[in-house]
Amino acid sequence: MICIIGPLGRYRRGMLQGCCADPSFKHLGSSRPIKSDKFKKISYVFENSCLVLILRLLGWVPLRWHRRVAILPALFLYYLVPIRRSTLRENLMIAFGSAQNAERRCSLREIYIRAVIHLFELAWLRRATSEEINQVVEQPIEGLEHLDNCQRQRTGMLIVSAHHGNWEWVIAYTSLRYSNVGVVYKPIHNPLVDREIRRIRQRFGARCFSTREKRPRPLIEFIRNGGAVCIMGDQDARSRGIFLPFFGQPASTVTGLASLAIRQGIPIVFGYNIRIGPERFRFKLLPPIHTDSGADRKEEEIRIMSHYNRMTEQAIMDAPDQYFWWHRRWKTRP
Repeated sequence: MICIIGPLGRYRRGMLQGCCADPSFKHLGSSRPIKSDKFKKISYVFENSCLVLILRLLGWVPLRWHRRVAILPALFLYYLVPIRRSTLRENLMIAFGSAQNAERRCSLREIYIRAVIHLFELAWLRRATSEEINQVVEQPIEGLEHLDNCQRQRTGMLIVSAHHGNWEWVIAYTSLRYSNVGVVYKPIHNPLVDREIRRIRQRFGARCFSTREKRPRPLIEFIRNGGAVCIMGDQDARSRGIFLPFFGQPASTVTGLASLAIRQGIPIVFGYNIRIGPERFRFKLLPPIHTDSGADRKEEEIRIMSHYNRMTEQAIMDAPDQYFWWHRRWKTRP
């Protein structure tokens, strides 16, 4: 999720080109103005008003009712508005080898249900208290000592994850536990909607760093002051990535988060969460990846990102139906 462009050449360009693997990274550092015509402004206001209204209504639904209430709209989307259903099937077949194996591991209907539940949880997170968030996280957290050790050393670190479970809860929980947590994110094209989502992420103290900021200095200073930065890098990197195995198939993989960690000399901790019940999340944190400043940088990037892909696979296999399969992960071919 970090992509830095500037006079430092590959360092600034590569760091954040790789972290988010999002096509919009090509606009990072640009000052492309938002269209200001009257229709666009009206559509922005309408979209944001609808989102706020939906979040306010859904936010009052208790966690224990989320699945029951989500089933009907999820089945409506599945049968009548099959959003990217072909992409889901294609990704599952690539990951699990055949349609039969894919259906045995996770059904398409369940993926739709989980996606709607994610929206309910985002709405609930918008008004949840810190006590409520702590209550739904299963204790003890596996691997929490890895974060605690890095925080005690105050050397800065990257908390990397994947679009699995509900990644917004990872941000909320770590922000409550530690005082210096940041998140690098790609702004939404609608600035009003973007402000609403950013407000949810900042509720508990997280600091947001936009991928479109022209100057990365605040992010670098934040890390050097001991900050922990949340980043995801499990999306297709197009021509900017390197091809590494992901479920046995070559996938264009970002290198920016590895480049950032190498340059700053900080560890990388992979963490993810899974839903284990209507009112319970299980967090897992894997042992940190330490960078080798003396190694060849290209080889070190390959080593780190290969390990990242394997950890993402591990997270997916824990709960395949909770992964964001809508993204075309294998879109770019060698």
